Amino acid sequence: MIELLRLLADPKTGRIYLHYEAGKARTGVMAASYRMAVMGWSPEAALLEARNFGCSIPDQLDFIQDFGELLAKGDPVVAGYPREPLGSHRLTAAERNATIAAATAAERFGLTAPRPRQPQARHEQ
Repeated sequence: MIELLRLLADPKTGRIYLHYEAGKARTGVMAASYRMAVMGWSPEAALLEARNFGCSIPDQLDFIQDFGELLAKGDPVVAGYPREPLGSHRLTAAERNATIAAATAAERFGLTAPRPRQPQARHEQ
């Protein structure tokens, strides 16, 4: 994880497209970890976003929570992180909308597995 964070946080790296098989669980873990370690998101906000985009595997959700706790404690395993204080970044509506638009576009072009749709209420006539 730390090796990937170093790569992602290095300005020399440039843009990176991070995607695993379905684009939900492992991708969500990596995105949540980055948001906490580099961007200063709270573990709760990072976990909520991961869940909202389909991360639902208990072990992976636990990893996000545990990683957030390591960052909060300043554990030597995560030396140099978080780069910004945890919880110092508040997601704006514009950022949220941009994330949703990017996820929708990726889905439309087949870059991710479709997110499960909520069942629609049936109205009998």
